[in-house]
Amino acid sequence: MHPLDEFEYVLYPHSQWLMAGSGGLIAVEAVDSSLRDVFGDGDWQESFLSDEAFSGNYAVMYNRRLVTGFIFDDAPFWWHRYRFISDPITGQTEVLDLEYIAMSMNGKWGLIGQSGDVVLDFMFDGFLMIDENTAFASYNGNYGILDIRRTIEQIHQ
Repeated sequence: MHPLDEFEYVLYPHSQWLMAGSGGLIAVEAVDSSLRDVFGDGDWQESFLSDEAFSGNYAVMYNRRLVTGFIFDDAPFWWHRYRFISDPITGQTEVLDLEYIAMSMNGKWGLIGQSGDVVLDFMFDGFLMIDENTAFASYNGNYGILDIRRTIEQIHQ
């Protein structure tokens, strides 16, 4: 179950699309926030979305705007959706503005850009971003490290 307070913005109250409070390129899941469980009694109560609230349908947002529909069947775990950078002096952390996000459609992984366009076709069996330009990918039983920009350039030549 997921605490309701981990979601900051409601995009459409009648559709109950919720997102984490971040700009940049992120994956979001369509949820029904009416499906929740309340725990506690007396002065303390906490609401959690029930497992049934999560649809398993994902979309891509860029700067808090949907750039795709809820057409994807999987997205990276939350800790791979963002890239953080911390200032060692101030201790402040900010989310980097990624150019691409890995998403899954029909069980295959590809890359989506900031405008919602498919940058790298859905052909990978597995795809894990290492940094802004590098990913660990599996394709037809082969595994390797992918230079994302170089691969995109070669495909578009």
